[in-house]
Amino acid sequence: GDPRFQGRRQIMQSNETSQLHREKEALAAALGAKSSELDNVKLGYLAAVEKREQRLQQLVQEAVSHNSELEKEYDKLNAHAKQLTATVQKVVEERKALEVQLAQREKAAMAASGTARDSSRWEGGDGGEGGRQGNGVVAGASNLLC
Repeated sequence: GDPRFQGRRQIMQSNETSQLHREKEALAAALGAKSSELDNVKLGYLAAVEKREQRLQQLVQEAVSHNSELEKEYDKLNAHAKQLTATVQKVVEERKALEVQLAQREKAAMAASGTARDSSRWEGGDGGEGGRQGNGVVAGASNLLC
């Protein structure tokens, strides 16, 4: 080869090497900037995820607390319902007992009324006040139970 071309070729290779070195440095700087930008995006995303995680944990704790309160309230209402059921059963039993007593009194009053009428024939009375008073009491009691 011609020594003139060899020198030029060396200069061109040197220039190309310098250019490649500068491009390499520019690419490395751009890569560093992009890496830094990506790291910032990652940190921002992680911060958002952590914040959301904390909020979800807070919501879960609030839900657990609220659920506990609801369970306590349910237990109170359930106990009250049992008391009301027992009271209703007691009232029903008392009503049945009163109905039995009333039926017995009505039967006794009717029997007494029949006896009073029979005796009034002999005494000349009209059936006596006792029979009517007894029927009035029974009729009043019947109205109370309805």
